[in-house]
Amino acid sequence: MQFKTPTGAHKGLAAFRVFAHGWGEKSGEVIGDEKIDDLGDEATRLRVGGNGVQVTYLWRRGNLVLQVHVHCFDVCPLDVDGRTRVWVDAVDEEAQVGG
Repeated sequence: MQFKTPTGAHKGLAAFRVFAHGWGEKSGEVIGDEKIDDLGDEATRLRVGGNGVQVTYLWRRGNLVLQVHVHCFDVCPLDVDGRTRVWVDAVDEEAQVGG
């Protein structure tokens, strides 16, 4: 989502994080909510277990707020987060070049 200013994106990202965390609690058990140092500004990764594994990355690049969410049902790959991170990095690369 694109905001007019980085300050607006900062506020929007905070609201998205509250929503994602609440949704995670509603749909399963939050098993991780960590800051991510090597991904944009204010980056976090939320991991949820329960009805399948869920991984949500949220981060900001200037006035852009980005999110990647994967929900794996039934038999999941052992490294769902690692596979999700490949997608996250591709989205982030496009955001940086204006793709």
